[in-house]
Amino acid sequence: MSGVDDQTGAEDGPVHGEPAKADWMYTFADLVSLLLTFFVMLFAMSSLQDDRFQEIASSLGARLNLTQAVPAPRPSASVDMPSVLIPRAVDLDYLRRIMTTKLAQLPMAERIPDLELRRENGRVVLSLPADSLFPPGSADLVPGARRVLFLLGESLSVFANRVSVEGHTDPIQIQNDRYPSNWELSIDRAASVARALRQSGYTKTIAVYGHGSSRFDDVDIRLPRAERYAKSRRVDVLIDEPEAEGFGS
Repeated sequence: MSGVDDQTGAEDGPVHGEPAKADWMYTFADLVSLLLTFFVMLFAMSSLQDDRFQEIASSLGARLNLTQAVPAPRPSASVDMPSVLIPRAVDLDYLRRIMTTKLAQLPMAERIPDLELRRENGRVVLSLPADSLFPPGSADLVPGARRVLFLLGESLSVFANRVSVEGHTDPIQIQNDRYPSNWELSIDRAASVARALRQSGYTKTIAVYGHGSSRFDDVDIRLPRAERYAKSRRVDVLIDEPEAEGFGS
C-alpha cells in the first residue's frame, strides 16, 4: 500500500531538478519586438529636410564668420605693366661697347684727353684725369666735364650694374686752406663726380671712396715721372660685373 502511494506521489508532483516553466518570456519578447517596430517606424517618418538644414547652417556661418571668405586686398592704383622699366645688369663687354659709342659721339672740343676705358678685376673702369675735370687743388667740376658725366650717367641709368667712384691724387702733399690732406681732396672729387652722375638721372646708390695717393704704386713705373704723376691724379668710375641671379631686381 505504501508503495502504491509512493509511486502515485512521484507521478503527480514535480520531478526534482526540472526547471520551472517561463511562459512570461514569450510575452516579453513580443513586447520588445513591438517597441523595436515602433521606433523603426518613427525613424522612417522623421526624414531630414536638407534645404532647411543648409539654410540654417549658412545663417549660422554668416553670423559666426566661419565660412565667409575674406576679400583679398586690392591695390589702390592700377599699374600699366608694359610701361614699367625694370633695369637689368648687363655684361661688361656689352656695357663697355655702349659707353665707347656714347663717348665717341661727343664733339672733339668736349672730349676729355687721356680718358681710359678698360676691363680690370671683373669691372669696367672709366679713368677720368683729374686735370681735365677740376682746377688744381679743387673739387669743383669745370663746365666741359659735366657734359661727359651727364652722358655717362645717362648710359648707366638704364642698367642695374653697381657703380662706385674712387678719387686718387699724386704723392705731392696738398697745401691750401680747403683741404688739409690729399685724402680729403680725393674723396671730395669723387663725391663731385658722383653728384654729377645723379644730376644726370642716375638714381641708384653710388659708393664713394677717397684713396689719396695710396694707390700711386699701381701706376706703371716705366712711365716718365710727370706722366706717372698725371695718371695718379684721377677719378675712377667702376662698374661691377653682374652678380648671381636676382641681381638688380
